[in-house]
This record gives sequence, C-alpha cells and structure tokens, in this order.
Amino acid sequence: MNSKLKSNYFNLFALSEISVIEVSGDDSASFFQRLLTSDISEVSPNQSQFSAILNPKGRVIANFLLTMRNNRFYIVVAKELVDSLVKRLRLYILRSKVNIDVEPSLGFFGCRQLPEINESELPNSALETQTIDEFTVVKMPGVDMRFGVLADSSHTEVVDRPPDSDYWQLQDINAGIPWLNQHTSEHLIAQAINLDLIGGVSWTKGCYPGQEIVARLHYRGGINRRMVGALSSAESKPVPGTDISCPDLPGNQTGTVVNSVVDTDYNQASMLISIPIKFIGQENLLLSDTHPLELKIEHLPYSIPELEKASSSGKQAE
Repeated sequence: MNSKLKSNYFNLFALSEISVIEVSGDDSASFFQRLLTSDISEVSPNQSQFSAILNPKGRVIANFLLTMRNNRFYIVVAKELVDSLVKRLRLYILRSKVNIDVEPSLGFFGCRQLPEINESELPNSALETQTIDEFTVVKMPGVDMRFGVLADSSHTEVVDRPPDSDYWQLQDINAGIPWLNQHTSEHLIAQAINLDLIGGVSWTKGCYPGQEIVARLHYRGGINRRMVGALSSAESKPVPGTDISCPDLPGNQTGTVVNSVVDTDYNQASMLISIPIKFIGQENLLLSDTHPLELKIEHLPYSIPELEKASSSGKQAE
C-alpha cells in the first residue's frame, strides 16, 4: 500500500513548533546516559520518555520527548532549540561512535482520530509507543485521546491547520507538559518546570551535567519554584519568558511564562507558568506588570508536593 494512503488512517496534522533530531551509533545509549537527566535504559521501541539536558548550573538548556525505533533515538524538541541543541550535543561526542543528524523530511505529527485502526494495536498508557508500518506512534499524556506520530513527511499526507496546532499546545498545557524555547532556555532549573514530576529526572542513575544542583534540591529541600497552570484575560498569546510579578509581596522575585496558547472558545490565554511557591494564594498577580492573572492549578494531572505542603500549612494557620 502506498505510504500516503496508509497515512490517511492516522489523520495527521502538522505541529509547526516541533522538530526532530536523529541520534544513532553504537555508543548512542551510553552517550545519552552520561548527558541527560533521565535513565536512558528505560527507553525502548515500546516506551518513550521525557528528558532534558542541563548546563552546569542545573538550568535546562532543552527539554524534549525521547523515543526510539530501529536502534536509533529520536529527540522531539522545540524547533527554535534544534540548532543550539545539536551544537551542544556534538561538543560531547569526542571519540564516541555517535551520529547526530537533523533530517528535514523526518517529522513529529499530531493525531487525535484513528477511525480505521483497531484500538488493540495502539499504545494505551502515557508514553507507551508502538511502530505500525513506518509510523512510530506515541500515546501522549492528557485527558483527550491523542497520539504523536514520528514519520517521514515526504511520504506522509499531513494537514496543516493552525487550530490543530493550538489544540495540541492546549492539551500539553492541560497535561502540565512544558516545552522550553529560545526565550526560556537556560533560565529555569529542572524542578522549576516540574521535569521531575513527569518522569524526566532519574534519581538512581549516574552523574550528568548539572546533576549536583538538581539532586541537592531534591534531597536537601529548598525547591522554591514550581510550574502551575494559569489563565489570563490577555487576548494575544503571552510570549514565553514574559515576567509575572506580585506587587503585594516584598522583594523583586518574579515568575515567568513557560508556554501559552489563546483558547478561542473562552477568549483567554491558557498558560504554564513557573513561579515562586510563595506566589500561590496571592490574588494580585500581574502578567507584564499590567494584565491581571488568575491562577489555575487544579487542572494539572499530577501532584506538586511543595504546593500541597504550602496549602496544608495555610489551612493550619487559619
């Protein structure tokens, strides 16, 4: 069967802000294991994983989805970070047998309708992965049934509709899945974007750049910033990296927008924001010092220990 005909049953749509990096070679697994925050031994053709690479200060250079097929790894990452990430990874190759390539024809596409596929053939738990013909299908986290599909775009029929891309971003926001870009790269530590809460950090593997900082916060405490969901009446999409302030609190601490999308159904901006924990419970939060911001933290599908502790302390004080 022609590949384009096969792709029809996936109803694929373009994700314009996402690109793919291919990493292959005999040493690729060990190469990743000493560089990334996650345990690469848990990645397989049937299981994908969130991961990241940090700078020595523990700040996230790029976070991404890592998947695998045909003994090759594929990094699904924000398009804006592809060039800088490839450059950074190549610095560490040295004598390792590792090849890092960006294939323009290779893409990661969204999919939410599979009318001609038997459900038993599909992955059904978060990040479970299945290769069907030449399509690698990843079950993405979230309330809606949706899949990410790794495929050769030159042989794939893809619809490019902005509403589909906005839908995908909104689902990631609702699922608490961050995607750093050029505005937020190297500004936030792993815990500040909840990377440890979505399976993107291993506490049992060996060392990697920035590991000492991240591990110290985990074992000794001191995490003072977390990522939560937020809504704003701003009609335009807030740019990632935009400051969030709290005039009612002393000091100059600020939060930052991580991801955002305008929800046209409600005419509001939905966001993931990384903020100091002490901002929680404050009513007067401002986006860019002008737009009132309404916090919404209940939609994240995972618990945030520091916020639960802060909430519990607040109730006891009452």
